[in-house]
Amino acid sequence: MVRTDSAEASHDFVQALVDANIGFSIGFPVSGQVRGALLLAQEEDWRPAIETDGTKRDGAFVIELTGICDLSAWPEHTRLICRRERPHPGAQLSFFDISAGFRHTCFITDAEPGALSGGRM
Repeated sequence: MVRTDSAEASHDFVQALVDANIGFSIGFPVSGQVRGALLLAQEEDWRPAIETDGTKRDGAFVIELTGICDLSAWPEHTRLICRRERPHPGAQLSFFDISAGFRHTCFITDAEPGALSGGRM
């Protein structure tokens, strides 16, 4: 499994990983399409974010946006996950984050549903 920030969220890089049968979890920009999907998301669709040790991340929630955003340019089975949490002091926020009151971060992955965050996402 390769994990990188959004600087590596390029189609060629991700396709090379898929071609080499390497799993990926890559930071993904919070684009206009993502912000639009977040505006459509229902509050009850957000789930508590789970740390790698299985505990809940205080004040953080996740949602899958795969069915809402167009991912057709990415390899088959690519999923888009978004996390929101209250910003820490000094966090750089977009106007969208300021109006929503949360800091949003996203990533794309080829992990199967249930394989992330202790089987919850």
